[in-house]
Amino acid sequence: MAWGRTADAAEAETARARRGVDPAAGTVVAVVSATFVLVVLFFWTAVGGREEEEGNGLKLELDLPLLAIACGTLLVPWKRGWNPDDGGAHDAFHVGSLAASTFVVGNMFFVSFWYFVDLGNGDGDGGGGEGPSPQKVASAASILLALAFFALSFWNYQEGRVLPGRYSGGDDDETHVEARSAHLEMFGQLWTILSSATVVLFSIILIVACVASVIGEDAERRREEGGIVNLIVVLAWMVGLGVGATILGGKVLGERELGVLGVGMLSGGARHFALLLFIVSVLYSTVTSGEGQPEGEGVGPNAATSFACFFLSLLYFTFSHGMLRYKRSFIGALSENVGGGGGFGKYLFWK
Repeated sequence: MAWGRTADAAEAETARARRGVDPAAGTVVAVVSATFVLVVLFFWTAVGGREEEEGNGLKLELDLPLLAIACGTLLVPWKRGWNPDDGGAHDAFHVGSLAASTFVVGNMFFVSFWYFVDLGNGDGDGGGGEGPSPQKVASAASILLALAFFALSFWNYQEGRVLPGRYSGGDDDETHVEARSAHLEMFGQLWTILSSATVVLFSIILIVACVASVIGEDAERRREEGGIVNLIVVLAWMVGLGVGATILGGKVLGERELGVLGVGMLSGGARHFALLLFIVSVLYSTVTSGEGQPEGEGVGPNAATSFACFFLSLLYFTFSHGMLRYKRSFIGALSENVGGGGGFGKYLFWK
């Protein structure tokens, strides 16, 4: 597969050079820094930081390595998108994948923050009153890293917008236009079904969680402990992500407005969204609830969230694998529909 180095590409490289700092360097710094913080928190938690809350401590020990793995996977689209072996040539598909993947990793940190932040009415100091618990430090670090990765995602996206997204053909010349269009239509329909099902599932569980927070014998206890509030926020956020994913998929595969950059965004975003769903599944799994979990708390909304996320993660991973397999068809069909104007909000929220 070959990517054309046209006059547009040269102009894009010149514009990047004028702006100075390359987001490639920012990506490496963010990944290394985040991984270092996660490793330190993991060893702190493992070496005796979870005596007070065994259940959450165990989940923190599972969550931190998964977050570190997610950060490490960003180096794959980074290496392919910002290729120093080709004179600094930038690849629109992989830059789009990196931008969307970084955004989803930011959401992983955001969800982790809302899971571990203490919204209860108790003291919740942990650590025997000798200082902040690993859980509190992890929640604070998570929100800071989430903001950093959101900013990095926008930075990479803005950089990708100026790159040419035309595919030169290469070994894909024999692929017929009809087949390319058929692939786009098929994956567009699959994405609509998958993202819509995500919104519906999380909306139903969100309603159940809201009802459980106000009705029933344990409703007051749940509110006081704060766990049900955390769950409601996480579910509401996942509903919002599902709506955004539906709109983005329609722009990329339906209206074909984002070109090659959009194909990369959808492919990388779907792959990392599968990992995000798996992380949420682990956090709300009753298997790792621990001895401190009140009786009955692990059923209902918690168990439903865990099961739904695990099932959806498999579907999103399968979808992203299919997009990678047929990406040449997508790129070939969209190469003549590359959009150049508009900002980030235009593509995600309105026409």
